[in-house]
Amino acid sequence: MCHEAFQQETIDIHTGGIDLRFPHHDNEIAQSEAFYSHDNWVNNFWHCGHLHIDGLKMSKSLKNFISIKNVLKTNNARAVRMMCLMHTWSSTMTFKTDDSLAVATSRERHFTNFFRAVQATSRNSTIKANVQKFNEVDNQLSNTLKKTQQEVHEALCDSFDTPRAVNALADLVTATNTYMKLSASEIKEPLLK
Repeated sequence: MCHEAFQQETIDIHTGGIDLRFPHHDNEIAQSEAFYSHDNWVNNFWHCGHLHIDGLKMSKSLKNFISIKNVLKTNNARAVRMMCLMHTWSSTMTFKTDDSLAVATSRERHFTNFFRAVQATSRNSTIKANVQKFNEVDNQLSNTLKKTQQEVHEALCDSFDTPRAVNALADLVTATNTYMKLSASEIKEPLLK
């Protein structure tokens, strides 16, 4: 199937559920490496955690299956995305019975409200020049931004650790919200961009 789809002898990333690690994926590797006559068919295997609903692995056979279409009938798409980002790709994620969607909805609102506040503050700021002298408070936010950029980069390079990246961004939002409480004549609008 992979050969028909990709028409190449190696695959960079192959994914599947943690339950397929053995024997399914081991068997797939053995068959494909024999077919191609080499020993490096897949560069990276990512075994993903399962989605649990009401305490059980989501499964059509257990009749606890829910489609994205049905999830979006009652939930905000951005909140569902945030819920996924707040879990590592390899961990089990529980839907419905725990508060992860409620927490994700709150976090998504926090970011949405932040971006709206940035737009409003930028419009009201009286300091719009690109070249300006930063004071201690401005430098502190600028340094927090640089630190956050580094933290997000490191988190994504560390097994795509999206929960850590989201937490770093949330800390930046908190610091920026504090900065935006200054008077319009003190806020450097380019610093918010």
